[in-house]
Amino acid sequence: MNYISLKFSSFLFAAYILSLSTAGQSPNVGVITDTNGDQIIFLNFMPYLGSVLNVSAIVSKFAANDEDCQVLCMSAPRCLSVNVAILPDDEQRHLCQMLGTTKNSEPDRFGPSETFHHFNTIVNDPSSVIPQCVCCICNCTN
Repeated sequence: MNYISLKFSSFLFAAYILSLSTAGQSPNVGVITDTNGDQIIFLNFMPYLGSVLNVSAIVSKFAANDEDCQVLCMSAPRCLSVNVAILPDDEQRHLCQMLGTTKNSEPDRFGPSETFHHFNTIVNDPSSVIPQCVCCICNCTN
């Protein structure tokens, strides 16, 4: 095994341990620091299955699944939530609508859907500062 795969394996193990320790909780942003002092920052999404936020998408792309759509959202600076098509297209890709708002900000535009699942970023404190480097697997240094 080379250094990169060992480092990634360490990350996966740390993420697994963290998921066990936070079961039943909803932290909005988590940070894991590895032995080199690099930080891995991740963001959690709350699923609302069979629901949609009816607003204009800032970006629409195709993704392999819900998780890939969430990763796309985390790499888009203004993305706060996503609508993901329940059924894939002919190429087995799901439409991923990245949205610049949340169901909490636009509750009148949120409702049931037979074609989408909605995933909202979990933000417990709107005044909290989310690091510039918000992503699923991101090595950031202070």
